[in-house]
Amino acid sequence: MKSKSKKKMNFALGILIFILGVAATLMLFLPGLVNGDTDSVYTGSQVVFGTQIYEGALGTTQIEPSVMGIIAYLLPAVAGLLALIIKDKTAAVLSGVMFIAAAVMLFLISTSTVTTVTFLGSTNTYDTTWTMSGGLISAAVISIFGGIVSLYKAAI
Repeated sequence: MKSKSKKKMNFALGILIFILGVAATLMLFLPGLVNGDTDSVYTGSQVVFGTQIYEGALGTTQIEPSVMGIIAYLLPAVAGLLALIIKDKTAAVLSGVMFIAAAVMLFLISTSTVTTVTFLGSTNTYDTTWTMSGGLISAAVISIFGGIVSLYKAAI
């Protein structure tokens, strides 16, 4: 009887971990960063895939794409899928580590986002003060929670 309830618990935790992973990844479409200089808000997808902020006759300002940001947003979905598909404890531990790594990378997005200004053909980086917004904070917190649940699944 205990074995059957343990299987049900592992299955339910696998579903929960998968849902947390997908939810953290979907935060990509919510506000991610706020430009402290202009109070402009950019979604997670604009921040990690890059976007043009301003285009004028003499130059442009843009957010550069970030490989670390892309990995940070996609890693929770991969971790959730791993925990759902593979049923052993090693996969649950690996999933937990992936969730925690994603959370750390998500918290670092505000410090690693690069803004460039191209003026008359000369490109320079622009020091921008970025503040994390609700979508980015939610993705990081959900990733932490996903890591805790994954490690709990490995422990039982």
